Amino acid sequence: MVTTSAEFRDNNHVLSGVSDVRPRIEGADGPGPAARARAGRRDRPAIRVMARLNPSSAALQAWDALVDRTPGTDVTQFSTWGMLRGLAGFAPLYLLAHRSTDLVGGALIMTRRVPVLGSLGYLPYGPLVAAGTAGPDDVTRALADALVVLGRRRLRMLFVQPPEGAERMSCELLRRGFRPSSAGIAPTGSIRIDLTADLAEIRSRFGKRLKSWTNRWESRGVTVRIGDESDIPLLVNLMATAAQHQGYQPLPPDYVATLYRKLAATGHAALFVGEVNGVPVAADLVTRCGGMVRGRAVRVRPGRGGGPAERAGRHPLADHPVGQGKRIPVA
Repeated sequence: MVTTSAEFRDNNHVLSGVSDVRPRIEGADGPGPAARARAGRRDRPAIRVMARLNPSSAALQAWDALVDRTPGTDVTQFSTWGMLRGLAGFAPLYLLAHRSTDLVGGALIMTRRVPVLGSLGYLPYGPLVAAGTAGPDDVTRALADALVVLGRRRLRMLFVQPPEGAERMSCELLRRGFRPSSAGIAPTGSIRIDLTADLAEIRSRFGKRLKSWTNRWESRGVTVRIGDESDIPLLVNLMATAAQHQGYQPLPPDYVATLYRKLAATGHAALFVGEVNGVPVAADLVTRCGGMVRGRAVRVRPGRGGGPAERAGRHPLADHPVGQGKRIPVA
């Protein structure tokens, strides 16, 4: 029997889960592909998965580097995000998977204690397996085992949103008793745009209505510029207006400012400001991670700008979803 150890270490105790691969009977002509693959697994050190509430600075730097080069994940796996969510009452819990001294995978789980229910956990866009690591399936199984142990012994509920393209991880979690959720904790849809193409090609793929919008923007004084920290009050104001209109609690201004400042400093966030005749009317906070740019919040201030359309009683962006107070996730 070949075993892949998933050792779950906390500050005070060690928990272990083991997944096994049972041998197959090979033909008389010698070991087949499955046997050779198992031999390769025996040559690799076991995977150790450790749980840490307060990893060292070096460990966090290594984790952030792994997140940044892993396709399909999001800034919600950066240590900076864990710090930010700490401002909102969450506690970050890290699962760090090592093969010998090499960090080969892991997860950042946001935990929170809720009255009556107990401790809950949310894992967005994870767990992650380092791109190019040897034996990725071993790492996947070890992380899945560790999540099972964590869910059974430390958390009352654990919500996992695997990264894009991580079908193997999803299968391993389902095999271990996880089930699909309808809790609605993540966006159900998004608009995906290939940003490697030039602007003309991108616009050529728009639908008829969107082409009509963009073709009229220049004549109506609509421009977009890259914002900076001085534009955060505008974004906060627009988000507060949208929250009041749609009936939810807006993010605190200090939280939004810290989010932008921390992520923009490392090149993982940018703010775009839409203006009509030089007057700011919309803002879009986007984040970048793993080759993907995602819109975090697109907000518009209706009825402002002073352009020709407004003098005619209609805002230039009124027909666009953002002009209708809707958030457009771009993923």
